[in-house]
Amino acid sequence: MRIAFMGAGAIGGITGAFMSKAGEDVTLVDTSAEHVEKINTDGLSVIGELGEHTAKVPAVTPDRLEGTFDLVFLAVKAVDTDNAIEAVRGYMSEEAPVVSLQNGINEEHIAELIGKERTIGASTHYAATFEAPGLVNKTSHGGYVIGELDERITDRVVEISRLLSLVEKTEVTDNIWGHLWSKLLINVCTNSFGALTGRLFGEFTREEVGKKLLGALYTESHDVAVEQGVRLVKLVGVLDPEFLVVRSEEDGSRIAPVLDFMGGPEQYGKMKSSMLQDIERGRKTEIDFLNGYIVKKGLDAGIPTPVNEAIVGMVKEVEAGEREISPKNLEEIWSRLG
Repeated sequence: MRIAFMGAGAIGGITGAFMSKAGEDVTLVDTSAEHVEKINTDGLSVIGELGEHTAKVPAVTPDRLEGTFDLVFLAVKAVDTDNAIEAVRGYMSEEAPVVSLQNGINEEHIAELIGKERTIGASTHYAATFEAPGLVNKTSHGGYVIGELDERITDRVVEISRLLSLVEKTEVTDNIWGHLWSKLLINVCTNSFGALTGRLFGEFTREEVGKKLLGALYTESHDVAVEQGVRLVKLVGVLDPEFLVVRSEEDGSRIAPVLDFMGGPEQYGKMKSSMLQDIERGRKTEIDFLNGYIVKKGLDAGIPTPVNEAIVGMVKEVEAGEREISPKNLEEIWSRLG
């Protein structure tokens, strides 16, 4: 089976590297010619909580694709989904599925591009950072969850689960939408807060305003998911999805020690927002596909989303160079809406 990874950054690079080291026929595809050249010359180096590894795996830019692929993993930014699908479409076998390893919930759009029957949902539960050409860093523990959009357990998701298990523990589910939404509820907080403050997860969760605003943002997003009829699952495999809902001061006091634990160095304290990484590299963020997605679904369901709306506006101001990255941005939102 020939496997293509569209996007060889943090998540795509780590996943593809470990599959290749295990003997699978993997090709990494990335738009960065410098990254591709470094991988082909010296291999792709993976550092972090799994130790140090180097995978000798072939890499190409999209214009150098050739042959036919039986499976495609999509690991590009959500804003690049259309371009990635267009680049690989002519090199996919007739029934080759696409598995999304992206942030946000992109499966609906992917299904519009290639068909629902060829789209497979997946949720990645670890943090990773692109450090430099040829070097990626796995910064936290966690594996994958994978499932068919129509909730069936099929032979192909079982096989893809085997492949992902070469990297980390992988679960096959009949409720992929529940997993995708549950991850999104965390992602809209961690990614946006990192982009607005310039801080790691463990840094902004140590501050009172960070805890309060996270509770408010999570609760708002949670209510949109529930209104959609989503069967939410345990967050990071442990927390009941209702636990972080904050509707009173007592609720805020209850979640504070849990956020302290999650923000510790042994958990997610070192996690650097991928949205912040995009801003630092001068790239367009995924804000429209994370907090912006909540706003859109909230409008559909008739549920107000003022915190998400404020965050979307601020991140776009940061992108445009009209707002500085600063912890004061969270204080501004809280004073405005709290």
